Amino acid sequence: MYTLRTFTDTSEVNINLGDYYEITRRFEAPKEFALLFEDHFEKKHVADLDPEASEESKLCYAIISTQRDTVPLYIGQKNYVVTDSGKTFSNLTYK
Repeated sequence: MYTLRTFTDTSEVNINLGDYYEITRRFEAPKEFALLFEDHFEKKHVADLDPEASEESKLCYAIISTQRDTVPLYIGQKNYVVTDSGKTFSNLTYK
């Protein structure tokens, strides 16, 4: 089982990812990312400089897909996938 542990300046959130997750990064797979973004936010992903760009569109750099849900990852968060024991499996923080 995997857990996504997300830290911001004001909060810590733990999301159970289950046994399987897939990460789609905005700059590595832009077409796939755009489809997941539209499905999750119910609006199209547009370029950052586009006047229609929302905060989600500007700050979301990846989307995690699980068997039941999608979870956006944002610039400014610290994001880690941890195992059942709490050991860090993957550091997904934007670099």
